[in-house]
Parts: sequence; C-alpha cells; structure tokens
Amino acid sequence: HILPVLPFLFVFTAVSLSHSPVTWRLSSVAVRPATLLVLWLTAVSLWIHPHFLAYFNVLAGGPNGGWRYLVDSNLDWGQDLGGLKQWMDENGVDHVWLSYFGEGRPDYYGIHYTGLDSWPPRLMDPEARPFYPHDPAPGYYAISATNLQGVQFANHDEFAWFRDKEPLAKIGYSIFVYNVPANGDPVDLMLGGVQIDELTPADFAQMQSNDLTLSWFDPQQALLLPQSDNRWVALPPSPTKADEWGVTADWELAAQTAVYRLYRLPPMDDGRLPSRAEFLADGGTIALLSEMAAETAVPGQPFTFTTRWYKTSTPEPLQLFVHLTDANGQIVAQWDGLGAKWPGWRAQTVLWQAHTLLPPADLPPGVYDLRIGLYNPEDGRRLLTSDGADYVVLGQLALTD
Repeated sequence: HILPVLPFLFVFTAVSLSHSPVTWRLSSVAVRPATLLVLWLTAVSLWIHPHFLAYFNVLAGGPNGGWRYLVDSNLDWGQDLGGLKQWMDENGVDHVWLSYFGEGRPDYYGIHYTGLDSWPPRLMDPEARPFYPHDPAPGYYAISATNLQGVQFANHDEFAWFRDKEPLAKIGYSIFVYNVPANGDPVDLMLGGVQIDELTPADFAQMQSNDLTLSWFDPQQALLLPQSDNRWVALPPSPTKADEWGVTADWELAAQTAVYRLYRLPPMDDGRLPSRAEFLADGGTIALLSEMAAETAVPGQPFTFTTRWYKTSTPEPLQLFVHLTDANGQIVAQWDGLGAKWPGWRAQTVLWQAHTLLPPADLPPGVYDLRIGLYNPEDGRRLLTSDGADYVVLGQLALTD
C-alpha cells in the first residue's frame, strides 16, 4: 500500500541511486537501477489505478489474491459500492443479495437489494434472516471481501460456501459478485419463531430446492399460510397459536429437533372464503375473512379474539388496530400490532392474528363496539375500504361486572 506516496519514493530512489556506478544493459542501452525502479513503480501505479487500496505484490497473488491474506483496512473500506451499482446497470442486474462492509448506504446509489449479515449490522433484520449458508437461494450475490472472510462475524464461515467459487466479477477488488442458479421447484417456507439457518442440512434437503420464499411470524400470536402447492412451516417445539387453533392436525410432520418442528402442508384450497370487508392496498386488496370474538368481557381482565385476513396486494409496511369504543365513539381500549414481518405477508397469503384487549378496570358495564382496520406505521395513513371507511365494526362486546 505504498502507492499513494509513490511521488516521494520516486524522488528518494532517484537521489539514492542516481550516483550508483552500477548500470544494466537492455538491448545495448545502459539503464541505471534507479531508472528501472521508477519505471516499474510507474507501470504498477497506472495498472492498479484507481484501486490503490487493493494493491498487493505478486507474491501475495496481486490484488486478485490478496484478500486471502489481508482484508479490512488493508483492502476493503467499503469504497466500491458505487462501482457495484455501475456494474449492475451495465449487466442488467436489478437486484442483489448484499453483504456490505462499510459506512455507505446502498439506497443512496439506487441499489435494489436483500440485506444479508453485514458490518455495521444495519442491512438485515436479525429476526428475519434470509440466508441459508449451506445452500444459498438463487440470485446474484455481492459480498465484500472482509465479510467473505467473516472477520466481524461470530461465525467466520458464514459465507464459506462462496470462498472456493470463482466470482462473476470483482468490483474494485473489494466486492465479489456471484451468480447462484436455482435448484428445484419454488417452495414457500413460513418461519414461526425459527430462522432458516437453524435448519439442519438434512432437514433443509427434504424441501428439494434452494428456491425458497421465506416469511416470518410470531407463533404466539399469528400464523401465515400462503395459497400455494409447495408449503412448509417451521414452528418451535413448544405449543403455539397454530396448535391452539387446531390447524397443525392436518399437517405432515417432516422433522423435529430440540429447536423446531418442520411441517409439510397439503396444497391450499383455491376457493376464496367470503369476506366481511376489503381494504384497498398497493396493487390489490386486504380482505377481512372472518373473526372469532368473545361476546362478553370483564373490566380489568384481558380478552383475546382472532381475525383472519387474505392479501392480494404487494408487501408494504402495515399494522392492524383494534379499538373498543363507547356510545360516543371514544376509544376506551386498543390494540396495535402485526404478528408477522410485513415483507413476508405477500399476495395470496392468509394471516391469522390473535388480538388481546384489556378494558380498564373502572370502565362502566355496558355494550361497546369493536372496530378494526389497517394503517401504515411509517406515515400513519389508514387503509380505506371500497366505500371509503377507514375501519370495520367487528361487532359488539358486552362488559359485565
């Protein structure tokens, strides 16, 4: 990494060796060692430009091989994110799986990506890990050299699958690009409190594919069921809402460990269930299919009920809200949340959601309305029904002494 100070070295070398009596003959022309050194360093500088940080000498394999010996500040300071975007544009690649080492922001460069484990760890939700290290999903992967070596990760071999593979491209010698082909038919895998990288290779192999679409949900309050033919669900060994709702009785248990139960589901019936209401969303609708609600409750004591929803729209940030209102329409109790990671609540997927309300202990007995709706938590915008309402009345709840 002496290249940034080469002008000073040129001067020092020239002064040190210019008076040397030693000369070499090249094609009958006398050349001093100082001249050869200056010419060599000049040629190297021109050759490595503008990727000076990535310079390694030939004994280390040059800039192509130096990453096997030194990374981090010796090679990779996150300097090539802009170059990755340029490569994507030039090669017609509109999306990458990205493990980036650096302080740059992929969104600033217009990079469309799925975030993998990175450093700093800001590109991936640790509760929705999308990468299976033994059999990566198909697509283009852009991995910084420092992350490829796992320097900052607890598991230094997180990306070991790629190390002996020839990259499709090297962006500035610091970001390696790979293309992973699909292997098998598409699979929908719903992960309830389980992460994809917790599955053993033998259990993962039962799905006979690396082409997995993943969704994540909290098994103690929700369940996601896609409307597809190749569906799998992973649940923790302890009882979940899916067990309480009785849906697991029809599922085939494919594997069980101390960490998870892996089920293969039968194909979902194509028939649409009747809906109570439909909310307009990006590219489609979100239909309230049905609800199972208690008719009575006691002030100061929580009560739980379940709703089911069917989505035809694209994923977007969403929350559900439930309001308990009095005769004047005033909110006296409420619940907000979504028991699934919103990127995984995709089109043609049913969401089962449990809601728990706690009426205040001093709430007078009487009949109250239960209202439900959806909103975008990023801007507070409520979704509207086809007739312009921003909520649906589920029914009435009688509070008793």
